[in-house]
This record gives sequence, structure tokens and C-alpha cells, in this order.
Amino acid sequence: MKSRLLLIATLAAAGLVRAADYNLADVLAYDFDKPRAPLAAVEDAARLTEPAKRAAVEKDMLAVLADAKASYAAKQFACRMLRLIGGEACVEPVAALLTDEKLSHMARYALQSNPSPKVDEVFRAALAKTSGDLQIGVINSIGMRADAKAVEPLAKLAPTSEAAILALGRIGTPAAAEALLALKPQGALAGAWGIAVVNAGERLVAQKEKKTAQKLLRAAYAAATKPVAKMAALRGLIAVDSDVAADLPALLKDADPTVAVAAAQLLAEQPGKKISKLIAAQLPSATPTVQVILLRNLAGRGDDVALPAVVQLASGASAEVATAAATTLGEIGGADQAAQLLKLAAAGGDTGAAAVASLEKLRGKDVNAALLKAVGDAEAGIRVAALNALAARDAKEAAAALLTAGKDSDAKAKSAAFKALRALAGPAEIKPLLEMLTGSAGAADRQRIQPALAAAVERSTEAAAVAALLTGALNSANDEIKQDLLPVFGRLSGAQALAAVQGQLKGANVETRKAAIRALADWRDAAPLGDLLATAKGDADGNAKILALRGYIQLAGLPSQRPAAESLALFKDAMELAARPEEKMLVLAGLSGVKTAEAFKLAATCLGDNKKLNEAAANTLAQLAGTLPDKHDAEAAAALKKVQPLVKDKKLKAAVDAALKKVTPPKEAKKK
Repeated sequence: MKSRLLLIATLAAAGLVRAADYNLADVLAYDFDKPRAPLAAVEDAARLTEPAKRAAVEKDMLAVLADAKASYAAKQFACRMLRLIGGEACVEPVAALLTDEKLSHMARYALQSNPSPKVDEVFRAALAKTSGDLQIGVINSIGMRADAKAVEPLAKLAPTSEAAILALGRIGTPAAAEALLALKPQGALAGAWGIAVVNAGERLVAQKEKKTAQKLLRAAYAAATKPVAKMAALRGLIAVDSDVAADLPALLKDADPTVAVAAAQLLAEQPGKKISKLIAAQLPSATPTVQVILLRNLAGRGDDVALPAVVQLASGASAEVATAAATTLGEIGGADQAAQLLKLAAAGGDTGAAAVASLEKLRGKDVNAALLKAVGDAEAGIRVAALNALAARDAKEAAAALLTAGKDSDAKAKSAAFKALRALAGPAEIKPLLEMLTGSAGAADRQRIQPALAAAVERSTEAAAVAALLTGALNSANDEIKQDLLPVFGRLSGAQALAAVQGQLKGANVETRKAAIRALADWRDAAPLGDLLATAKGDADGNAKILALRGYIQLAGLPSQRPAAESLALFKDAMELAARPEEKMLVLAGLSGVKTAEAFKLAATCLGDNKKLNEAAANTLAQLAGTLPDKHDAEAAAALKKVQPLVKDKKLKAAVDAALKKVTPPKEAKKK
């Protein structure tokens, strides 16, 4: 203890103890097994922006390095701090440690990012004073700092030093390039030389030393034995001399697949139509792997110079190549390629899927005409592919022709035609589609036609004329056709359409009545509410009543401008008719949008023995809890207490808790 106090007193006299920031004596005595608190205090002081304080910390850290009694851990820490705050003043003292077996690495760490030019001088001087791992470390630091003045001493070491070769590459000056060119490395040194030459070449390009870069990279390309090194050199060489790309086609046929693939990627990276022509010329004779790489690139280029070669590969034996070619045709092809892509699409598989996508992308004014022509092809698969493509391309001009396709003898083609009509049919197709629906004897055909008719009706702007047309067909149809036709009225809506559907609610056929109920349930506004409520109360069929009630609840929940009291009245009517938990749950879902205390009370009536209904009620009550007035209400409090354990959502649970505090009577609150 006395010795420690004596040390502190001595340091204080020397001005080295800064009690307000850190105690240097603790830093000097630090070791790896001791607490880091003293070091953390130094780190905090080092972060200060005041130059004087940072200079004081630097001085203290140099004192640690100079103290013979300081531990290795303390000196290592000092080096770390000097890396952060060290300036020119620390260069010479730290450089003295470059020959220290234990601290050389940390000394380099402290100096390597120091901006002072003196650092380069001390590193160069250390080359002659070090050997083995210490010298390798110094060489690495010189390379990281790219010290151009170190080329000469490094060149002397390079014939036997991998580190020196790599450092010359990082320096990358014309002098460093000449030093690298003078070497004839063998074995492991040859690999380092290849890396160094490519690095130097890139630096020379940045320095606009194009000729020297070319000379260096050509030497690396010629000497490289490993594919990776060879292609790296070639990549750098192409960057300074684009004409070198002409050498790539020969490499596409290299026996080493690594070289061939790398060459393909390099060739694909080069811009311009000239390269596109070069790629096209290589496609037929390349390996499948290389073909795929080149095809993918051609798709991105959009150049059609390679079209003949791509067309050939799209029908080739290799599935992977054919798929890539089919994709490329979508980017560079036109109407002339539609027939080939349709054939591929009809065949299916990965290539077929690629062809389907490409048919949608094909450019040119004649593409849709070519697809329309294919709708009459003898092969059903091609007809289907053409119909799907027309729909995907939104070819509305094809709608009239698709009506004929809807009479196809092939079931798949017929389905594809009506699927396309669903996307493309407009007002002009309403009458012929209606005639097809009412004239069809088969339910399967009507199921295909009806969605297309409904879509065409929805696109119409002549509501009165369409309503008259549909009503006339409805009045003369049998019950089976009525059941398919009634849902179409929901797409039209309006008073005329509503009157037509209302007329079917009293019919004798229960399935027709159900179809009418479904049509009203899908109405675009709340106009059929009265009809649905009356049906839910008075229809002779129980299932029809349920359908009507569900439709009524659905329409009552539509967005509207009606007052909340009116909406509440609608849901009250629904709740009175709802005998099953399923319908009550639908009412509860609608009630959650009626933000009133009365809605809360109505929802609370659903709490009972049914688990699912209780959960639905709890969710609605939690959403409506904030609508309760700020007054004591024992009935509301009882409902909320029952709801509390049922609510899972944290936000809703918080709303329930807050509401419960508002409505709990004082006596009960005290009991809690």
C-alpha cells in the first residue's frame, strides 16, 4: 500500500495523475486479470474533442510505453489508445517498439493509420532492423500505407518474400509495376505475384497510367496458371483495353469449365451491339452451362442480333438451355416468335412456363394478331396457350373473336376462352354472352359463361338498357338458367335490376329464391335491406331464411352515411332473428363499427355458454369499451369483467381495463 501511494505521489508531482479523468498509476499497474475500469476512464478521456486534453492523454500513453515497470497488458492498451489519438509526437517513441518481439505488432497497429509522413520513414527504416515475422508485419504495414518510396527496398526483398510482392501490388505505382515485372516468381510466390499484379493494374488505371497497366496485366494473364488468377488478370486487362474482349470467345471452349464460365460472364458484362453479335456467334457451339449464361445476358440487352441462334436453342434438347432461350425470346422476339413460344407453352414444364411468361412480354403491333390466328390452330394445347396469352396481354380487340372460341369442342380450350372473355369482354359482348347462357343446356357450360357475362355487365355504362336485356331473359328462362343468371344482376345493381330480382323472391322454386337472395346479398348498396329482412322473417325454407339473414347483416355492415342509431336498429333486428351462434357472430362483427354505448349493451347480450360466441363478443365489447360514458354502470362492469380473461390482444385488453375503471361502482372498486 505504501509503495502504491509513493508511486501515485511521484506521478502527481510529474503532472501525470488526472484524478478528474483517470488515475495513471492504475493504468500502469493494469493486467489482463484485473478490472478494466481504469482503462475505460482513459478511453472516455480520449474521446474528448479538446486538443489539449487529447495531447495530455497521448503524453500519458507514451509514458506508459517508456515505463519499464508497466505490464505488457498496459503497454498494449497504450498502443491501442495511440492508434486513436496519436500524432507526430508519438511516431519515434512507438517506432522504437517495432523490433520488440512482444510489442511490434501493437506498435504497427498504433502507427499504421497515423497521418504523419514520419511513419513511412520509420517503417522503411525498420525493414533493415527486423527479420522473420516482425519484418513481414512491417512490410504489410508499408503496403497498407501504399508508401511509394518503399518500392526500392521492397523490390530487393521481393524475390523471396510473398509479403513484399503483395505490398508492391498495393503501392501500385509505375515503379512498383516495373519491380513486379522484373520478378520471375515460382511456386507459392507465383500466386502472390498474380494477385499483386492485378491490384497494381487497378491502381495504375485509377492513376491514368493505362500503358503501364496494360503491360502489367498482359504479363499476369500470360503467366497465370490458376483459372481464377488468369480471369482476374483478363478482367483488369479488358477494363483498360476493350479490344481484349475479342480473346474471350476462344476461352468459352476452354477445357476447364471454371475458365469457360468466367469467360462467359466476362463477355456478358461487355456493353455494345458488337459484343451482342459476338455472343450470338458463340451460342451454337458453346456448352449448355455457357449457353445459359449468354442467353440470360442477351435477355437483358434487348438486342435482336442473336435472334436466329436463340430461336434454335429454344427448341433444343437441353431443357435448361431451352428455358433460358424461351425467356430471352420474350425480351428480343416479336410476332414471328409467337408460334414457337405457343408450342413450347403447350408442352408445359419449366420451358413451357418460361414461354407463357414470354408470350405476355412479346413486343410489336402484330403479336396479338398472331395469337388470334393461333386460336384456330388444330392443336388444342396451342389454342389454350393463345387464349391465355391474349387475356394476359389485355387484348381487348380479341373479345369478339373469343366468342367463337367459346364454342370450342375441347373443354380446356372452351374454359380458356371464357376465362379470357372474363378479362376482356365489354358491353358489345353482353348480348351474345347472354344468348349463350340462356341457350345452353349444360350446367358446366353455364358455369363457364356466367363469370364472363357478369364481368362484361360490370364494365357497361348503359345500366337501363342492360337491365332491360337481362330482365327479358330472366322472365323467359327456366329455373336452372334463372339460378345462373340472377347473380349477374348484382353486378349491375340499380332500381330496374332490383325489381327483377325482387320478383323472384316469391317463386315456388326454393333454389331460385336462394339465387335471388344471394344476388341481393351481393348488392352494391343497401337498397335490398328490406327485402332481405322480410325474407329472413317469412320464407318457408329454413336455409333460405339463414341466407337472407346473412345477406341482411352483410349489407347492414356496408360503409354508409346513415346515423349510428339507424345502423344500431338494423343490427338489433338482425340479432332478434339470429338463432344460431354463427349469425350472432356476424352481427357482432358489424356492431364493432357502430361506436355507441347502446351497441356495447347489445353485444353484451351475446355473452353466455358458447365459447366461440363469447370470444367474438369479447372482441366486439373490447372495441366498443371506449364508447361507454364515464359513469358507474354495474351491468357494463359485469360484462367487462367477464370479457377480461377472453381478450388476447394487448391493446384491446388495455381498453377493457380502462373502461372497467370508469364504470365500476365505488363500493366494488374499494373491495379490489
